[in-house]
Formats: sequence, C-alpha cells, structure tokens
Amino acid sequence: MGFTRKSDAVLRGFTLAEVLITLAVIGIVAAISLPSLIANYNEKAWETERLAFQARMFQAISEIRNLGGFGEYKAANQDSEGKDTAAETFILEGLSKYYKIPTVCNKDNLTHCGIPDTILTLDNSSSVSIPRNFHELNSSLVQEASSSEEDTKVSIANTDVISFMTANGESVLLYYNPYCEDLNEDNYNSALCLNMVFDVNGNKGPNQIGKDVGFLTAFGRHETRGAAPLAYKNDAGTSTFENAPSLCTQVDNFARVPSKDELMSLYVNKIFIDANAFINSYWTGEAYTAGNSGYAYALEPGKTSSSIEKKLRGAQAFVRCVHK
Repeated sequence: MGFTRKSDAVLRGFTLAEVLITLAVIGIVAAISLPSLIANYNEKAWETERLAFQARMFQAISEIRNLGGFGEYKAANQDSEGKDTAAETFILEGLSKYYKIPTVCNKDNLTHCGIPDTILTLDNSSSVSIPRNFHELNSSLVQEASSSEEDTKVSIANTDVISFMTANGESVLLYYNPYCEDLNEDNYNSALCLNMVFDVNGNKGPNQIGKDVGFLTAFGRHETRGAAPLAYKNDAGTSTFENAPSLCTQVDNFARVPSKDELMSLYVNKIFIDANAFINSYWTGEAYTAGNSGYAYALEPGKTSSSIEKKLRGAQAFVRCVHK
C-alpha cells in the first residue's frame, strides 16, 4: 500500500516593511485613542476623589453640629493688623478635632497649601483669581453693617478666607461665617455657615470646577444642611416649574432640577460657574402649597434678606440642572 507525502509548508516571516507599517498603524491608533482614554480615567478618578472628600467633610461637619453647632468659633480679637481670624479659629478649635489637618495657611500664603493662583470656571471660559474674603466670593451676600454684633447677624460676616491641606492631599479654601443663624424657609443668606472650594489634587491641574475642583456649602447653625452640587455647564432654558424636570432630562438622563440647598450653593459660588450665571430667576426642585395657591421655589439673585423666593406655579424661570 503506497503513501502520498504532502509537500512541506513553506514558512515565511514578515518583511521589515510590513513590520514598520504595522507599528505605524498601531502608533496612529494609540495616538488617537490614548488621550480619550486618559481623559475618561481622570474624570472617573476626580469624581471618586470629590465624593470621598465630601463624605469625610460632611461627617466632620456633623460632629461639629452635634457639639453645639456653627457660630461658636469666633476670633477672640483681631491681630495688630486688623485681620479677621474667625475662619482660622474654626479650623484650629473646631474642624481639626474631627479631621486631620496638617497644614493651615492664611490668605497671604494660600499657595503653601497647594491652592492655585486661579481656578477655571465650569464652562472653561475664564480663569478666576482666588477670592480673599466673602465679599470677593459673592458681594451680594455681604451687607454693610455697624460694629454692633446684632447688626452683623443680619448679614454674612466678611471674614478672610483661610486654606488648609488635608492628609490625603486635598487643598481647601474655607469661607466661614461665625454669625450664621438657624435655617428657615427664607433666610439662606444669614444661615450660610461655611463654604468650601476644594481641589482634590492640589495645584497639579487642570484646576477646573467640575473636574478636580468642587465646592461644598453648609447652612444652619444647629440643624445643619449641606450641599455639594455639580452643575451642568449651561442653562437648560426657561420653563414653568412643572416643565423644569423635562428640560433637565433633555440635557442628560442623569440631570435633575437642584434642591433649594444645591441651588443656593451654586449661587454662592457663581463666580466659578460662568460670567452670566444667576442673573435671572432659577427654579428649584421643591414646591409647597400655601392656602389654595400652589407655589414653587425660585432663586432671585441680588436679594440680601431672602435669596430663595416663592413664585406662583405657571410662572417662567430659568433652569440650571445638576448631576444626580
């Protein structure tokens, strides 16, 4: 019985030209896709770090509230140059008892705590120099007041900013109001106890709101409520209160109308959002009934005694959505 022998397969390698062409194609694909992959990774990392910082800080704020509340930490007096030290007193005598703070810096050496010289706005349209006091952060929150403490209580105290660096490497600007009051329906200004602007990676960059930079606001001296909203870059348009949620859904399936606390936090930090933020009325997500009339809440910029106003349902106002 005979056997048929198959021919040996011819083994052939790649030519140098083929290898070079393949490497070139791989390089081009990598050059196109790698920046997008890195950007997505950074976005996720910043989001995780922002949420972790907020959780830790809200826990520390809760502890302070349980031991008597805000407004207890005032500067004993002013130093020889007349600089206010209430925010520093709050950190050293209050916050540092519940949160490890290795480095504290005053307004003249903020960069020593990793604070950048400027912060990019949410819409990336401009760079904002660091506000050195509450008035520079938002002038409409600060009224002229006499030296009387009772008069000062009707407004946010124009205290100097203080900064600190956490053990985890976050850099934080803190604006503190030692005269904050208990929160009720109409006194968001005087019930603003503190506002933080934090950068999760110090001055490494990009130093932009919504990326590595966020803010956190606490209202109410004893019954404290906090908000750390992340807004979308642009207004969703104008609508009635009833149609506001649908405007946000059109922006993103994960967008919603902000709560009163969140909207006020955005207003406090409007300097970091964009140049035209909050020049009109904006809807919040809450509504209530007064008598036989249905009302909704809208924020009215420029109000000093009451920043959250009530408007009849059916009225028009702007909508600025936040992330769920």
